Amino acid sequence: MKKLFTILVTIFVIGVVVFFFAFFMDPDSIDPYDIFKVFSSIIGMISVALGVYGRHKRNSLATYENKYSEYLQGVFENNKALKKELLRAIRDYENNNNQKAIKSLVTLYKKADYHKDREAILLFMALCMEDCGNRNEAISYYRRLLEINPFNSTALSNLTVLYRKAGNYDEALKCGKRAIDFDIKNANAYHNVASIYFHKYEFKEAKEYAHKALEIQTNLKVAASLLAIVYSLEKNFAEAQKYTHIAVTSGEDPEKLKTAIEKYQASYSDVVNIKNKVMLWTEYTGKSAISFTLDGKDGKSIIGGKINENAPIGSNGKPLRLLAAIFCSELPPNDLFPKKGVIRFYIANDDLYGADFDTPTLQKDFRVLYDPDEYKFITTNYGDPDDEFAVCGSHRVKFNYIQKDPLTFCDYRFDNSFENAVLEGVLTPECRDDDDFMEATGSDVSKLGGYPMFTQYDPREDREELQKYDMLLFQLSSDYGGKVMFGDDGICNFFISSEKLKQLDFTDVLYNWDCY
Repeated sequence: MKKLFTILVTIFVIGVVVFFFAFFMDPDSIDPYDIFKVFSSIIGMISVALGVYGRHKRNSLATYENKYSEYLQGVFENNKALKKELLRAIRDYENNNNQKAIKSLVTLYKKADYHKDREAILLFMALCMEDCGNRNEAISYYRRLLEINPFNSTALSNLTVLYRKAGNYDEALKCGKRAIDFDIKNANAYHNVASIYFHKYEFKEAKEYAHKALEIQTNLKVAASLLAIVYSLEKNFAEAQKYTHIAVTSGEDPEKLKTAIEKYQASYSDVVNIKNKVMLWTEYTGKSAISFTLDGKDGKSIIGGKINENAPIGSNGKPLRLLAAIFCSELPPNDLFPKKGVIRFYIANDDLYGADFDTPTLQKDFRVLYDPDEYKFITTNYGDPDDEFAVCGSHRVKFNYIQKDPLTFCDYRFDNSFENAVLEGVLTPECRDDDDFMEATGSDVSKLGGYPMFTQYDPREDREELQKYDMLLFQLSSDYGGKVMFGDDGICNFFISSEKLKQLDFTDVLYNWDCY
């Protein structure tokens, strides 16, 4: 207000000078061009003054406090100095000065005493990381935020989009559906889930969630546009036209929507073709497996954590760390593993995570143990924020039976199997040069059984003595949420021979991990 008052006084004074100039000077001596120049100068001065005031107003801390009031309510309410620090960091974020904002937020986080304060700081750290293109860092900050407040719908919604863009549809769906659970009237949350199903080409579910989004917000153009695209791909042109009209009347650019429809129509036939080829390949090579995720609620099986036995000792004289404990009675019905018993995987907490790449079967800094008595064992959670172990914290496991897991392109047996598939007329030779087909045969999910995935190459390929390890015993993949990280988004694998597994002899196991 002070600035505005100053500007108004300045304009008044200039007006008085102009009045004096116009009416008290000799009219015969006044040049109209001089008057024009004076008025032009005055207008210029006023424009500059108002521009300065406008910029000041836009950059005032109160502006950002009002804009983000939803996230700042109750934050640093007893410390105005820290509240100003946060608002300055937000101003830097808004002005695309992300590095400065991040530096300020990191410093501010150390001063925060309450969860509400940390929650707001983590949100803007994640937003800055998104703007910088650091997807994994942004995901990590959102995850930390959700540990403080699992009900933060903004974090869940943003995570949904980040995971979808990363192609991690499973995690994206979990976050999207949680966002809906916490706010069933959030139309955008329904659209986010619809978008995930759309990118998975699961159109039935995509339509279901997009329709729910429009029930809540009838003019949500992104949901209407998605339905227009889906119905076009399904060749239901009446419905496609209906939702095209809704999208356009809700503000969608008709040319942009038309281009999107044409784009997806051109690519969808290729997708269907690839899906059919992968289905044939899966039928030809597939074998059963058990995938697992790290979001289990119950059970004793655990990734990371601790178990009530003395850990084996590594070559440096220090105890190995528990990587995983699998209670076989918790597995879905299968013919791969024993019906009961506990398989424990231990590795060293060193730079190589206990691997010996020259002698990958030497259980020196890793160990695989089995005991048929499950009642002897109890697993407990364990987490250390300063820990550099491959598993951050500890995670209960949720299992899922896979009837047919296809042979992956990086398994050393792929070439022979592919040649046989061509000879038998299952596939054509061109599939070998189709990047989309080859990529679709890869699966980096965490699992027991099935076929392995590697970021580099199969260590058994050029070493005949290792090819007897034909059974994938256990695979653990790095994830985008930072729960597991082997090097740079790596994967670890344990292999055993089928005969040794039947004998429940885990003394002869191959252990490998690699990363990008």
